[in-house]
Amino acid sequence: MKLTYLEYLFLDIFSTIEPRKINSLYHILTGKRTISVMLQTLRYRLTAYFAVFPKLNLTNFQERIFYFLKLGLLLEVEDNYLLTEKGKKTLEDFFLTHIRNENIYQMNYCAVLPIFKRRLLFLIQVLSESAHENNQYFPIQSRVSEQVWLKQFIRTTGIEKKVLSQQFGKELFLLLEKTPAINQELFVHQLEGNNKIRQTSGQVALEVGWEETEVIIKWQQDWLQIITYLVKNNTDLPIIAKIFQEIVENGGLCSKSTEESYFLWSSGKSLAEIATIRRLKISTINDHISEMAIMYPSFPFEKILSPEQVQYVEQRTKSNKPIHYEEIQEKFPELAFFENRLMQIMGEVDNLWSNKN
Repeated sequence: MKLTYLEYLFLDIFSTIEPRKINSLYHILTGKRTISVMLQTLRYRLTAYFAVFPKLNLTNFQERIFYFLKLGLLLEVEDNYLLTEKGKKTLEDFFLTHIRNENIYQMNYCAVLPIFKRRLLFLIQVLSESAHENNQYFPIQSRVSEQVWLKQFIRTTGIEKKVLSQQFGKELFLLLEKTPAINQELFVHQLEGNNKIRQTSGQVALEVGWEETEVIIKWQQDWLQIITYLVKNNTDLPIIAKIFQEIVENGGLCSKSTEESYFLWSSGKSLAEIATIRRLKISTINDHISEMAIMYPSFPFEKILSPEQVQYVEQRTKSNKPIHYEEIQEKFPELAFFENRLMQIMGEVDNLWSNKN
């Protein structure tokens, strides 16, 4: 039996104890941004897989599942699927020598990571060529918007270009040195600069003897490690951190509409007032707040939930038990759907961060 690396990733999203639906897993892999899908992602502990394959074809995914059934790696249980012991052993053996997709920050930063990556690589190229006084090169970013951004970014640093190149170079070396678990040799293949041409994931795969998908996943995890390092140590790397902070502030980890609703709520407006101000349904505003609760670990649940409700969630979290709608409704029969869902989110978020690697 020989599976591709991609097939091992697909198999890795199943559980031996919890039957899972194909459609639910497909929406997680493609990153469908609804509260129900994001909550399910938390519940399944699959934040590392959220939006990893945004262009995945459902039919192709289904075909792989049926193939796993034939191999005895999965078991069908009333239109749901369980990982068999054979499947579990197959995964354990494979990931002893291969990269496992397990960075739990993927769901938090999947929206901003591509922009950050694009801009950092572009700045590396431009400052590298500038340091060697070379103006005859093809920029890796042909988008006018990105070229405008780069010129504005360099100008707003207030640092002379040659000095900026030197400081940026020091930060880049420090970043690669300090970021935990990053594969420096593999990572730098993505960089382009003076007398250095970047390599594609396919070229690197041939060079190191991996499947291309594994190179892509490793690069993805390295970029996530860089972002999480910047979040915690932004004062160590002011230039690089500035790139990330600008992206978060302009686009945010959520949609601009969600960020706007949250800003109004943080300013003291009630949910009903926000709905009126923004001319949106109250259910839409509730979804905005729920998304913020999922994406930001510091979300102030106590501003909406009562002390008794918060305490109930905390007690369940200590015992590492999931909290379901029916249980909450039984305990708090007068509770509205929005608050019930917030309690579920709080429990899942607490469990995620308390069990993080």
